[in-house]
Amino acid sequence: MAFVDLQVIDVKNVIPRCTKYGVQIREFHSFRFRITYGLSRHSRLIIKKATTNIIANITSLITFIQIAIHHHDYHSGSLMCRYYVYIYASSYGISISTLTLLAIDRYYAIIRPLSPFYRIYRRQFLITCEIGIWILSLLIHIPTFFYMSVHRQDTLLCDFPDITNSVSAYLISFVLIDNILPSSIISITYGRIIIHQNNYVQPGQMGRNQLQNDINKRQLTKMLGTISFFYVITTIPTSFVFLGSAITQKSLLKIRQDSLVAFLLIFFSISVTASISTINPFLYLAFDKKLSKKALTRLGAIRNFIYEKTISTRAVFNNSGQTPTAAST
Repeated sequence: MAFVDLQVIDVKNVIPRCTKYGVQIREFHSFRFRITYGLSRHSRLIIKKATTNIIANITSLITFIQIAIHHHDYHSGSLMCRYYVYIYASSYGISISTLTLLAIDRYYAIIRPLSPFYRIYRRQFLITCEIGIWILSLLIHIPTFFYMSVHRQDTLLCDFPDITNSVSAYLISFVLIDNILPSSIISITYGRIIIHQNNYVQPGQMGRNQLQNDINKRQLTKMLGTISFFYVITTIPTSFVFLGSAITQKSLLKIRQDSLVAFLLIFFSISVTASISTINPFLYLAFDKKLSKKALTRLGAIRNFIYEKTISTRAVFNNSGQTPTAAST
């Protein structure tokens, strides 16, 4: 049995050092808190948005692997279709809604920075909206479990097999909530921001800090605006597809039977929209180099912190005459 020989240790010398070791543990938790929350609110929102994209990509990969290695009957194919569409649609809803929230935050930060609401309730507003976005996105897409399925003659085609009036109403609502409304808010907001930045003249002469803040704001706005632009552009084809299906009440299988060209165009449109979750991480790295450098710097700081505290802990035991490894009998 392994134990520490207490008679070898100088208790008067070790107790203060153990107290110091406990303080170091507390310092590490404090350091970890600063690392986690040291990023700006925009960076944290972007990271949360990227998380939903990663979830969507993993879901797509698992689905494709399942299709490749297993033969699915009608029931297993329908179940896989429903889970895939629900997770992917919820992820997309969270992403586009987060971009809308970031656009609104940019609007207040640049055009109305002195607004009492923005200055006093900014943090509470962002947190409440973040929670609301996740809850609403998860709830709004629940009907896909009831409406989505595969066809008995084609267990790989995920579709709305029977488009009734209720399904048409849901498709129209889906397009309005997940596509038209956020795309309109994003376009109008960034349009006003661009006009404001082009026409605004700073009174007096800006100092170095003011000039750097202005540059940072413009870079952040450019990054978020570019990512939002990609989202808006890629959602347009899919919006037309869903609206067309809702109006004509034709399933994808019916469209494929009537016109293979139309089916391929629809398939291409949906693929373009789905690909944005794969492109997003590269957009973040391309436009938010500052965030990437900051993340790498902080990871290096964590590594150095752990190394320094490990050396310090070993010194505690060495100075007391006892090695960190317990003596064996």
